[in-house]
Amino acid sequence: MGVVERVLAALTVLAERFRRHTENYGRRMAAKLDTVYQLDASRAQRASAKEKLERWEANHKWQVVTARALGGTDGAKPDAWRMLISQFEACQRRVQTMKATLRSHQVYLDNFADDEAELKAQQAEAHQRLRAALGSFVAMSPETVEPLLAVSQTVECEWIKAAMPEMMASVPIFGMPLNGPESGEAIPQLRPSVRRVSP
Repeated sequence: MGVVERVLAALTVLAERFRRHTENYGRRMAAKLDTVYQLDASRAQRASAKEKLERWEANHKWQVVTARALGGTDGAKPDAWRMLISQFEACQRRVQTMKATLRSHQVYLDNFADDEAELKAQQAEAHQRLRAALGSFVAMSPETVEPLLAVSQTVECEWIKAAMPEMMASVPIFGMPLNGPESGEAIPQLRPSVRRVSP
């Protein structure tokens, strides 16, 4: 019985780890989707800022040529031009920041996939150990399976039943096997009463 209890405890720990893993994955995925939304918005702002900058430069070609002839320093540029350049560069930095954040989220999500595969492998191994332990347990003391189920948590009962379905079929519950009557045995049915009708 001690082996069964230890395996059930290990499965409980794994189930809790899986629950936390799922919650963390959900939060990280939500953060990624939010970043995708912000990246799309930043790209739209950058495109708008670039369009305004190019339009101004197209409408003020002589000022652009003059400023560049003087070395292209900020002091040689008109204020309106410097402001538009500054807005475009700010949008560009914002896009790059969002792209870096998105890559970071994806790295975490890839790691979550690896962790999930490892957790599933550990769960499969624990279920195999549970099946082996229950097989020995039932072979030695089949009459104690029902008390074991009675003191187990609901999820533990599910693990036990899943681990040994063919063995559970022969365990009596309230005096009747889990698989119902023996094969070929008639199932008792109530016959409908016949009402006598006076002639």
